[in-house]
Amino acid sequence: MTGYELPEVPCPENYLPIHMAGEGTNGYAYFCIPKRSITSPTNQSDLKKLRSKICVVKVATSRRFRKRDAVKREVDSLLAVQTQGGSLSKRVVQIVDIGGINELAGPWYAMAPIYGKSLDAFMRPYLIEDKSVPQAFVWHVFFQLFEGLAYLHSPRMVHGDLCSGSVMLDSAHQDYPGFPNVVLIDFGSYEAPTGNEEELKEAVASDAWQAYDIVHRLTWRGYQEPKLDPENDLDWANFINGLKDMKRASGNLARRLQGWDTREFLKRFGDIAANRRKGTTPEILQEIQEALNLKEIHKTLDQKLRAAVEWHSLEQVVEP
Repeated sequence: MTGYELPEVPCPENYLPIHMAGEGTNGYAYFCIPKRSITSPTNQSDLKKLRSKICVVKVATSRRFRKRDAVKREVDSLLAVQTQGGSLSKRVVQIVDIGGINELAGPWYAMAPIYGKSLDAFMRPYLIEDKSVPQAFVWHVFFQLFEGLAYLHSPRMVHGDLCSGSVMLDSAHQDYPGFPNVVLIDFGSYEAPTGNEEELKEAVASDAWQAYDIVHRLTWRGYQEPKLDPENDLDWANFINGLKDMKRASGNLARRLQGWDTREFLKRFGDIAANRRKGTTPEILQEIQEALNLKEIHKTLDQKLRAAVEWHSLEQVVEP
């Protein structure tokens, strides 16, 4: 027996599901490969080739109009980012198949795979064990998350539903060695502003509030805010106090507090973040890599890929 498990939600017929990648309010996501990529039973060489064909197919959990609309919004948003291009487009997940509405699967599309955890999943053991995430990692996530938002906001786009679950850590791609690339996913809640400047400002401020909250919570020890020691680490104290101040500013625009734009905050602390990341010790780098657990992710996917291909090959044999 192959040990292959059929997914709970049907996938588009041209794709072979391998393993669940995640689930959210708008649907399920599966690591898949195009069936046309499978030409023969797998040996080690074939498996390596098939790995390069892996993508993630996102399938809506309902065919209701609202779900179809969410998938369309997400596809349109991702295509707009790819059209914009630039080196920072990698801070947003890349679409590889615009999909459509499959008779069995419903609304779907396919995106490039991200081999890593969500920020939420990365943080969870630290919360449970009442530990602090390494400061260097906090500085890194702040730097790449905020530059990603700056990239997104520059052409008047917003995310609309930013949270630690929609921030992925791409362990397989590391612009700065030892640290995973930060990638934004889940754009299904995004709705383009109508053109009203005040509405756009509120949407950008909502993204900003979420970003400040995400990074602020990343500084906590377990479920407690960190105790600050400005005499020993003034930059860290200023950074955390700044996060809290900008949360208040972006969360209540009526108070007309200044400086909440994430681009301005990145200018204030970006160089500090880069320098602090540069000084990361080997012990901390090892802790981060162990927490990311990329080897186990690849091992599991390889096992699931082999089982899926074997099952598919058997299905082809028994079909009349």
